[in-house]
Amino acid sequence: ADTMVAISGIYVSVVIVEYVDGSLGISARSDGTVNVQIIMEELGGGGHQTVAGVQLDNKRAVDIMPQIISLAKKQLEEIDNNESDLIARY
Repeated sequence: ADTMVAISGIYVSVVIVEYVDGSLGISARSDGTVNVQIIMEELGGGGHQTVAGVQLDNKRAVDIMPQIISLAKKQLEEIDNNESDLIARY
């Protein structure tokens, strides 16, 4: 996750590991544009704005991925809307 977010143009990266016991380990990183702590808290985890994670029991990556993508898109849309409002004021 750290390496991916270091790539130019990548704002957030999320790595999901499915363990043989049926649990998931999710690690999220951000360049500061997206608050991954909020995303991981929505899933029951936590962390920091740029480094966060969660462990989930009895979940599949394919079921969690759409939720993570939706939460990240929501933050990016809010950022876009706030920037538009700031520009409109000047």
